[in-house]
Amino acid sequence: MQTIYEESSVIKLSKYFGPAKVVSFNKGDYVAALLFQSSNGEEIVYGKLAIPKCPEIFEGDTVLIAGNDTNNLYIIGFLNHAISNDMESERLTSASGAYTSINKTSNKEKIQVCNKSDELIFEYDIESGNTRINIEHGDLEFITKDGKINFISEQDIYFKSNQNISLESQFGIRMSVINKIGNALSHLSFNQRKIRMSSPGLSITTQRSDIYSEDMKYVGGKFNATIKYSKLIIGRLETIVNDIITKAKNIFNTVDGLAQFKAGRMRTLVKSTLHIKAQNTYLKSEKDFKINGEKIHLG
Repeated sequence: MQTIYEESSVIKLSKYFGPAKVVSFNKGDYVAALLFQSSNGEEIVYGKLAIPKCPEIFEGDTVLIAGNDTNNLYIIGFLNHAISNDMESERLTSASGAYTSINKTSNKEKIQVCNKSDELIFEYDIESGNTRINIEHGDLEFITKDGKINFISEQDIYFKSNQNISLESQFGIRMSVINKIGNALSHLSFNQRKIRMSSPGLSITTQRSDIYSEDMKYVGGKFNATIKYSKLIIGRLETIVNDIITKAKNIFNTVDGLAQFKAGRMRTLVKSTLHIKAQNTYLKSEKDFKINGEKIHLG
């Protein structure tokens, strides 16, 4: 069996390196669709044949692949040929060269639909019940003019793209996590006028955030914040609070106009020195005015 695999630093540095099963093979481009077990699970990747004078490749062969990413993979060796003498194949071919085949071995039977370039489009494994749709070139569309499209699975549904994933709707988009009786525990919905989000807990981690809002309202039972630096630029600030407790190392207030404080009672405690300086000072008391100190200096 011929192979060009060698133990080298290039192989050691390859991100993707290991066995893969051939799903289909394009003889014109020497590119094979491969079933590869990666860290994300089983996925379809494409590899270009890099073996000179290589034997014919068949669906089900196990090959050795290497590459730095899934867009640049190469077939560098053969590990096992799936073709055996007991394989039977029944084929129905169209005028354009596309065909449907039933491949049978001693313990497997598969129904496959391929185009004229031998690229696999559809495969149904009768023994396992697995169905695979593989589109190597062109678009795949699900269209219904008067009906719904449902994707229903008792296990995971996984969407992956090497480019963008877009969700668009004319009326709304809803995402929910439900419990066993169907009640939504966490819910996110989009409609034409509002985004709604409801969850027992919310965690957001970001390096930088920008929020622009014409009108914002917060209602909550408790609010805790740990901030290293904060700067607020506010046109008018009104606060209605039952109790305010402030602890600070230093407080500096600068008021260009009037600073007014109105209270039922006022008490100021200073450990060291109380210093009041003004251009003019006016103190008035409707009743008693008391000054008490060891020494009082006037003038």
